[in-house]
Amino acid sequence: MAGAMGRCTSCGFEPSYPTKSCPQCAGVVSARAPVASMPAPEVSPTPEGGPTTPDGMPSADRTMRRPDLAGAPPPPPTGVPTAYPPPPGMAGGPVSTLPGAPVSLGSRLLAALVDLLLAWLPVGVLTAVALVLAPKPGSILWIVLNVLTLVVLLLGAALVVVPLGRTGSTVGKALLGVRVVDVRTGGTIGVGRAFLRQLVWGLLGAPCYLGYLMYFTDRSGRQRALHEQAASSVTTAVPRQGFGAALGQAFGAFRR
Repeated sequence: MAGAMGRCTSCGFEPSYPTKSCPQCAGVVSARAPVASMPAPEVSPTPEGGPTTPDGMPSADRTMRRPDLAGAPPPPPTGVPTAYPPPPGMAGGPVSTLPGAPVSLGSRLLAALVDLLLAWLPVGVLTAVALVLAPKPGSILWIVLNVLTLVVLLLGAALVVVPLGRTGSTVGKALLGVRVVDVRTGGTIGVGRAFLRQLVWGLLGAPCYLGYLMYFTDRSGRQRALHEQAASSVTTAVPRQGFGAALGQAFGAFRR
């Protein structure tokens, strides 16, 4: 047999690779001297299971292991696009990057009405007193009532602006679970920006109340009208508070 590497002493089989045991009868194979080439180096397994050459260098393992191939997924067919899962948070469409949870426009408007009622109720009481007493214009009583009305209006405005800037909520907003935060950081906006926000909000109704339509044309999905855009703020939803807690939080903002 051409290319035989030895001959079995029992059955005469000549294997084509170097071996000491006959693969047919398990007899002893006598080695045959090579004619044109040196015999292939004997490969011994390493402790990790990989084959090495006699000088200790690792050799390539060309054995196909079926258990390793069983878990490999088949490649996708040619021409068929592979479907990848959407990124986290994108399954239901675009996600707003604005801080906090959105709040309904009805809760926001109702909170504003509560704040207006608290601010104008003392003014209404003073007006009723003035009508009952009917002081003459320019009299001492007339001057006192007008000064008191102005002071009450300023206090009412301060009771909205200061808590809004320092805590994010007013009495009405705390009752309805509404909070105003910075659009970039999610923190409070400060008294100055709170004053600007309320001033622009009051001016929205100047051209026949058309400015309030911006609540419905805002593209952010959070109904930010011009007053919130001017103050770089956004309205978020928070847990509601009782009237006592809301009033205490509003007056506590003056001590900060």
